[in-house]
Amino acid sequence: MKLINVDISKIMGPYDMDEARQYIGCEGYFTEYITNFDVLNLCTSGKLLEINCDEQNYKEERSGKNFQYFMPLSAICDKEYVPCEGERDFEQLFGCSEFELVGRKIKIAKVFEQISYCTMITQVKRTDVKEAKDFQITLGDGQSYSGETLFRNFRLCLDGEWRPFGVPREVREQRMK
Repeated sequence: MKLINVDISKIMGPYDMDEARQYIGCEGYFTEYITNFDVLNLCTSGKLLEINCDEQNYKEERSGKNFQYFMPLSAICDKEYVPCEGERDFEQLFGCSEFELVGRKIKIAKVFEQISYCTMITQVKRTDVKEAKDFQITLGDGQSYSGETLFRNFRLCLDGEWRPFGVPREVREQRMK
């Protein structure tokens, strides 16, 4: 099961029928549940044949089945991201030192939700002094999150661009060499 990185603004649902017309004849993924787009093997792949505005669904060409959601191939991000594992990853993500993270305002959204909100990093802590990987940040809601939890549950807006809450895999691999 491979998690993918998706530009959620390109996922077409029941209220995106007019915008989705440009994708008729294009390859993409179909599903009944929007959360399935995180794991592509839970989706049906094929071409978008037609859009039924009355029933608010998208018809896949090969099977002829109707689905609630359509995601064009262009929605899949080029880079593969991985969760932040320690202070170095968080520093890389935000472009600042561990000490500059506290008080930093960030814009986040829960995965597959269109509503975003601004919050602040209120605390940075190691949960195990021996392991640099055991690292958590506390947000304005008072909850502490590990890098893995942030990656699976939130998207982050940096420099006006939405992306997974993690670092590119190739950046971490280069640092490990």
